[in-house]
Order: sequence, then C-alpha cells, then structure tokens
Amino acid sequence: MRARPLWSIAMLAVGVILGSLSTGCSTSTPPPKSGTASVAPDLDAILLSADQINTLMGASGMQPGTVGREPLHPTFTVSKPDCSGTLTVAEDSVYAGSGYTAVREQRLQEPGDHRQHLVGQAAVHFPSADRASAFVKSSADKWRACSTQTVTQTNVDGTTVRWVVGNLSGADPRIMQAHSHTDPADGWSCQHVLRAVSNIVLDSDACGYHITDEGSQLADKMAANATK
Repeated sequence: MRARPLWSIAMLAVGVILGSLSTGCSTSTPPPKSGTASVAPDLDAILLSADQINTLMGASGMQPGTVGREPLHPTFTVSKPDCSGTLTVAEDSVYAGSGYTAVREQRLQEPGDHRQHLVGQAAVHFPSADRASAFVKSSADKWRACSTQTVTQTNVDGTTVRWVVGNLSGADPRIMQAHSHTDPADGWSCQHVLRAVSNIVLDSDACGYHITDEGSQLADKMAANATK
C-alpha cells in the first residue's frame, strides 16, 4: 500500500470536526480598505465541482470530501515546520496570524487505498487585496527556503513519508512549487499553487502519478470563478 499524501491522512481525522463547524461559522466580513478592489466572499462558488476536477485530472472516480469552513488541523508532524505550507492546502498553522476572515477547503480523491489522484482546493477571504498579497509574498519566502529540501512527514501511527521539494517558480500574486515522494520509482508527485485574486487567496494542490501543470490549471479555473 502506498503512503498517503499529507491531506489524505488529515482529511480522515477531521471530516467530522469540519462538518460540525460548518453550521457555526459566519462568512460575513468587514469592508475592504478604501480604494482597494475586492471580490464578493462567495467562496463556495469559487471551488470547482467534482465533475470539473475529474475532467481536469483525467479521472472519473474522484469523490468530493466535506467542504470545510476552517483551516485544516493535520494529525501529523513534519521535520521542517516552515515547509508545511508548500506541502499542504489550507493548514491552520500556515494561515494563523495572516488576517484571513473566511475559508472554504475541500479534498477530492478516488475512494479506498488505491487512488490514482488527489486534489486539495481552498478559497480564503482576506479583508483587503493588500492582506491577500502579503500572505502570498510571505509564503513565497518560506517556499523558496524549502526548495530542494527533503521533508519527513510523521503520521499519528508512527509511519513516515519522505518528500523532496522542487524549486519555487513565479512571484506574487502567483507562486508554484512541486513536491514528490523521494523514491523516483514511486512516481507520486504534486503541484501546489498559491494565487491572490484581489482579496481572495486560492490554494490548490494536484497530486497523481503523471502530474504536469494540473495544479496551475485548477488555480486558473478557480480564479475565473472568483472574478465572475
């Protein structure tokens, strides 16, 4: 059995918690700073449907998980905590202190232990475009420092997964970075993209055995939804 990527493990442990939070979290946000453009915080409408993601990933059996309304709290640790942001989507420790005001996040994959694809998508609302841009810039510095690094993930059951992080590409408002299992024969890799669209940060990660630019395509489609 192949080791599960980071969010697949975390999703199993927090699905019930996220569901319980969904009824008590308000999406109301303060108005943006004067003179700063913003988009409406209809975050649910920004996320792609399961059909759209299956098509994008060249899959047919990916199923959607619960749409979470809070950043994800993982049930694992990583050997280099500052690299957690490049390996995961919408993690609470990554967004803590950033000033975000609302979150929608979701994971999609084939059921069971023999999945071929895994996608994480999130739309995060900030009170202004400046705050969203600042988050991407701050993330770029951390992701860049993780380039070419090997990061060990330790799961709650004591098993480990070793990831090698690729080079950072792009700059604010859009950054991209790949990460993959250290065993080249395994073939599992991911493309993680972080993009600011006005006062919304789009956080997307596409994983599978033949990944090219699927993470970037996902971010582009989410950006189109954010500006409708």
